[in-house]
Amino acid sequence: MCRLLQANLAKIVAHNARNDATYRLGLNAHADLTTDEFRLRYFGAKKASAQRFPRPKGDPFPYGDEVPPPKRDWRAEGKLTPVKDQHVGGAPCGCCYAFGGMAGVEAANTLYTGELTTLSEQEIVSCDELDYGCDGGLVCGDFSNVFEWIIKNGGIDTDADWPYEAKVTACQRRRMKKNRPVTINGHVDVPKHNETALMQSVSHTPTVAAVCCGDYLDQWHLYKSGVMGDSVQCTKPLDHSVLVAGYDTDAETGEAYWLIKNSWGSSWGEGGYMRLKRFQTHRNGQAGLATFPGYPYKNTPNPGQVRQAGGQRDAPYACGMLPPP
Repeated sequence: MCRLLQANLAKIVAHNARNDATYRLGLNAHADLTTDEFRLRYFGAKKASAQRFPRPKGDPFPYGDEVPPPKRDWRAEGKLTPVKDQHVGGAPCGCCYAFGGMAGVEAANTLYTGELTTLSEQEIVSCDELDYGCDGGLVCGDFSNVFEWIIKNGGIDTDADWPYEAKVTACQRRRMKKNRPVTINGHVDVPKHNETALMQSVSHTPTVAAVCCGDYLDQWHLYKSGVMGDSVQCTKPLDHSVLVAGYDTDAETGEAYWLIKNSWGSSWGEGGYMRLKRFQTHRNGQAGLATFPGYPYKNTPNPGQVRQAGGQRDAPYACGMLPPP
């Protein structure tokens, strides 16, 4: 382990000494792993088999005529649940599609209800038959089946009731049908290859995106801070799912960036977040995040809220959560 830490430290020092480095690497909770070990831990033991179903189509995008504000940070506004870690439990599990999708559902629920409720990735990993458990989603980094599954199931359980185990377990179908405290009403496809559309989307709601770590996983592995840009640009394969939690411009460097919520623990990056370059010349955006983003929306109360109010409660308005026209 000592030699491995020294090797990673040498990589960190060499990178941070570069004059053109726009981001910094650093020792973190994953620095005792090689990049291959890190890949195994977070991307699964094997690649998913061939795609079995067409990617679910979402609702039309309703914000195409809007001028987005210059910045947005849903984290600072207190609308995001804490950063999670896919590796909790000890086993390798490549289920970023569940974590990315669930982060979007948690955000939609918070915007509608005002409550920060963490939801169960384990229910998706164990019960979502359209995806591949710990071996990835419909398309690597995809998340849309998570939304579809929750809608068809009539809701999703909480993480407190059905905690994450980092492995595929038997689907508890009685629990799945009985405990559905949080619902969504649909999901929207953000126009592809369009960072302005992504800004329009994120200005209303945190938005889920697939990204490419690819051959630059060693840089993602040890990322510490700053704006990751051109030197780590790839757009294929899209192998990881994240939540786009905001956007802004760095006050010191003037670099426009996307704020990304990840699922590799809060000791990674900037408290579990990272920044990716915004307005890339490539149509797919930095790391391909503009390839096919999307978000779930919610416009009706959760089942428990209806019962508490005798079915008479008016649905509160939350920006971005109204159904598309």
